Formats: sequence, C-alpha cells, structure tokens
Amino acid sequence: MDWEAHQLARYLPSWSDTVPEDLQCGAAGLRGSARDHAFDKAAFCCGLAAGFLALRHALDGSKRASTTEARSTLPANKVGHHDDLGAPGLSASVFRTVAVGLMITASHNPPHENGVKFIDTNGGMADPTWIHLAVRLVRASAGPDSLATVLEQVHREKISEARAIRDALCIPVVLLGYDSRSSSPHLASNAQEGARVVLSHYLRATRCSGGETLAFADALLLGMTTTPAMHAVVRAWNESPVDMRESDLSNFRDAFERRPLFLLNRYKSTLVEATRALSEALHLADVEHRALMDHWVVDCANGVGAPLLCELASALRTQCGIQIVCCNQETAQTELLNVQCGADWVQKGNRLPQRWPQTPAGKPERQGASLDGDADRLVCFLADAQGVAMLLDGDQTATLFLDFVLGFLHPEHAYLSQNTCAEAAAGAARKSWRVALVHTVYANGAAVAYWRKRQRELESQRAHHACVIELQIICTWTGVVHLEKEARRFDIGLYFEPNGHGTILFSDALLKSHASTLPLPLRCCARVANQGVGDGIANLLLIATILQWKRWSLVDWATAYYTPLASVYLVERVSDRHQIVTSDYDQRVVEPPELQRSIDRIVASYRSARESVSANESAVAGARIVVRPSGTEDVVRVYAEAHTEADASSLARCVVNEIRRLLGS
Repeated sequence: MDWEAHQLARYLPSWSDTVPEDLQCGAAGLRGSARDHAFDKAAFCCGLAAGFLALRHALDGSKRASTTEARSTLPANKVGHHDDLGAPGLSASVFRTVAVGLMITASHNPPHENGVKFIDTNGGMADPTWIHLAVRLVRASAGPDSLATVLEQVHREKISEARAIRDALCIPVVLLGYDSRSSSPHLASNAQEGARVVLSHYLRATRCSGGETLAFADALLLGMTTTPAMHAVVRAWNESPVDMRESDLSNFRDAFERRPLFLLNRYKSTLVEATRALSEALHLADVEHRALMDHWVVDCANGVGAPLLCELASALRTQCGIQIVCCNQETAQTELLNVQCGADWVQKGNRLPQRWPQTPAGKPERQGASLDGDADRLVCFLADAQGVAMLLDGDQTATLFLDFVLGFLHPEHAYLSQNTCAEAAAGAARKSWRVALVHTVYANGAAVAYWRKRQRELESQRAHHACVIELQIICTWTGVVHLEKEARRFDIGLYFEPNGHGTILFSDALLKSHASTLPLPLRCCARVANQGVGDGIANLLLIATILQWKRWSLVDWATAYYTPLASVYLVERVSDRHQIVTSDYDQRVVEPPELQRSIDRIVASYRSARESVSANESAVAGARIVVRPSGTEDVVRVYAEAHTEADASSLARCVVNEIRRLLGS
C-alpha cells in the first residue's frame, strides 16, 4: 500500500521543514503552543493517526460482522437502528459505520496553547499507543518523503489486510470537535484533512468492492462543543449505529452528515431529561424541599462550557429545580480562557476566580462551582467575603457519589428516607455487585482512609447479608486513561482525580443486559453521568440533585465524611527528569534509591516530632510525600501531606532540597 511523496506534498508545502519542539505527549493526547501556526503540523498528523484508528476498528468490526453473516439478507424487523435518519428497507446488503473522535482542546491550559485528545469507539480515551503513533508521525513530518516512509511502516504494523479492506462491512468515520480557542477551528480543519488523507488513500488504493458505499468513510466536523459532549457523541454513534443498505445510498448523504449534530442535541436534552428523572425517582417534586438549596454560581472559565450551560439553565430551573447563574462566560474573548479562573485555578490555588460576584461582608457564603476550559473538570466551593471558605474537590465528589451508589445497592448501608426504601430494596434483589473507586497517588490521604473504612465495613458484613457488595479501592498510575481502564473492569466503577476530573461508569453488560437489576435512581444516574469521560456539567447536576435529596448544604457535605489533610504541591526543575524512576503507581521512588531513603527519613522524623505534641494518631500517620517526574518536561513534582499546611510545606521543601542535592537543578 504505497504512500507516494508527491501525493503528500499537496498538503505539506505551506509548512516549514521543522518539527514542533515543545510538543507534549500526555495520556489523553498531544499539546503544544499554537502561536504562529506552530501546532498545525501536529494537528494534521493527529488526523492521520485517527484515520488509521478508525480503519483498524472498521476492520475488526468487519471481522466480527462476517462471523454473524451481517451482509446476508435481513428480515425487515431485524434491520439496525436508524434513529430518524433513514427508513428501514427490506432485503439488502448492510454496511455499518464505526466512529472514533478527535477533540481539539488544551483543556485547562493557557489560551495560546492547543492540543488534540483521541476518543475511542466506546466514548472513552483511546489507547496511548495511538497517541504515540501521532507523535511518531509528527517527528517524521519535516517533509513528504520522510512522512511517506513512516506511513508505509504504519500500514504494515496496523493495517496490513488489504483484502479485508476491499471486503469491509464497517465504514470508518472520524468525528471532530473543537473548543473556543482562536486557533481551534483552523486546527480542526487540519486534523480533518489528515484523517481524510488516510481514509481516501485506502479507498482509492483498494478500489473497494463496496462501490459508492465506502465513499461514506469520512471525517465529519461537529463544530465547537465541550470535550464531554464530543465523547458522548462518539459513544452514541456506535451504540446506535446507522446501517447503510446499498439500495438507500442515493438519499443517505445529507442524513449521514447531519447525524453528529443530531447526537449532540440528544446529549444536551438527555442531561435535562435524565436529571429530571433522577429527581422524580428520589421524590423531589416538592418545591418547598428544593427551595432549601441556594442557587449555584458557576465559573465557566470563559470556555466552551459556558454556552452549553447557559442554554440548559432555564430548563434545569423549571424541570429540575436547579438554579444556575453563570459567570466567566466570555467565550468570544478567547484571550480570557482559563485566565485566573476555572477549576485548575480554584483547586490548586484555593482562590476565587476572577470576576466572581462579590459576597458582601456578613452575608451567607455563596455556593459555587468551577469548570475548566473544555468542561471536563468540576470543583465546588463556598465563597465568602474573604475568598474560598471551603473547597470540595474531586476526592469529595468521589466520596459523595460512592455513598449514593452504595446506599441504593444495599439498604442497610444507606442514608435513606422513607420514600426511597423500595428503590434500595431493588438493589438488594441482586446477589452481588462489583464496585470500585479508582484514584491516583494524589488522592488526599484522609479520603483514602475513609474509602478503605467503608470497604472494611462491607467486608465485615458479607456473611450476614444475601446481597454482597465487593468494593475495591484501587490506586493506579496518574492519567485519566489509566483510571478509566481500571474502572471499566467493574459493574460500577467510579474514578476521580483531585482536580475534579472523573465520572461513574456502569459496565456495558450491566446497562445492556441487566439494567432492571439496578434500582431506579441508579438507572437514572447512569443516564446523567457521562459513560465516556469526566463531565463537569453532568457531575454538577448529579451533585445538586443528591444534595437536594439529602437536604444538605455544601457545609453539610464538606463535614459529613472526613477532614482532608493539609497538602502542598511544589514543582522543581531538573536537568533530566528520567533520572527519577518510580514504582507502585508513583508511591515509591526506586531511582535514585537514596532519594526514597531520604523521603522515608524525613517522614519518620516528622512523625516522631508529632508524637511528642499530639495524641491524635491519624495526624501522626497522615504524613506522606510523593515525588513524581513529569511525563512531558524536565520537572519533578513534589506533593506533601501533613497535619497542617505549614508542616506539609516544610516536608515538601525538605524533599526539594534533597532532589537538588542528588540531581542538581
């Protein structure tokens, strides 16, 4: 499958022969400076990689389809789901589409940066090998000859079944969306072009027997949207795929291209409808009950979450009793994106966002929340006249959601009102549940201690109840792709990072085959929670509804479970980050071994000093230090926990001094 340099040269001449030097490769995608078109080449190469990813899934899907004779004549009542985009036909050859996605965004980072996130067919994050492929293509993109050579290598590694392509029953599609950055529309077009280069090359080279059917292999641009919405659209596309019959093709093109927008609108309406259904399942129709909760002021980081949340605000107020007031919603002023606002600004600095509505002295605190630039993170907080009075981060959100899930799976473990006992009893009808809460090394030690306490309580009660809940608390590598992978192994998997990124995942087997065993509130919860990726807006709606049901304020929530340990986070630049190697999911340093010995000595010294002044065992045991090298730049991140912020700061500085002594800086 020869890639000819003169064909690629059509797309390369306006670019320089240099390769982006500041390109950063993370677990979800690529990121770098977008100034002066510096990221154009990277976006194009991400499109190339996405084209290969879509082709790979199309080939795998075709293999599965061929084993079930998917191309045989189908009875009229067996033709696949078409939504409102095509009428079922009688006997015809059936071709199905399979979609992957690209989202152009740099999330919480400054407006001059941009990036690309890869979305797999299930709406989750693509395997990191495809991101590494994109980096490999970027490194080879100095000119058409070098890029053609690498593309030929990729073909042999990833797409070697030329005959299978000719006989493909699944049509590869790449869906693209972008955030509100000024560089995003242009970069999305570059990525779209890259995907089309790959797809059209294979279709042209194989002269597919599918004829005009495979002309639907394409890259479709959805437009400006949030990252969670983009993940939801990709998942929905593949959950209810359009079956294309050869007899229908003449009328199919327009409907095919409208389908992404149709699915995006369905995502928006489902947020409201599912939240209303959850409220009804929890018997929250009482207006007086809802009036107990103050309105939410939501900092939208001047990002793409603002227009979506503002669009939903009226329906949420009238149908769900959730009152939302948006601030930092200047999406058109792209230079303001994430500037002194957003979830990252609030969570890491424990400070209010810029342009936050002033709380007069003596007045009650405002309950607030902050999204990040692409709306996949959320943190909540109370704001008074002095600033952030109380922060509720991803750890607290995970705890609230875990409490809610466990309560409805097993009535003996619930904080239940009389109205909801019947729903909880439905959960007990199933004999066993596999539940997990997945976190990283950065989860607050007090939160982890509370989760493990719940785990021990459930284990001690197994012998006394017919319904068994197997709860696992799992620490994994930093990076959402790792948390998601672990969470998907369970019936119900919750994953969260302290920065507010996370969701509740219900297994496909549970939702498709055993949904009736879920209590009604959890079935509604599964519709609100994004089943692909963390979703700041969906999580806000779940939090608001659960707090209404519990009749809790943010203070009640913050004080119900645990008191977080004080923590400090420092970043130290080093000459070579690869000198530090960690193990046990970043909980221990193995290289250089002297650094871990120093960490152990510093923690032991602190605990010994605490023993002489405190009888509080948890305060003594709470000291902890994490050292982790960056995956993208020569810096080392030091995280320390202790009884007080001053103690945590002192521990962190001691470790930074050791890093300077051992590695230099």
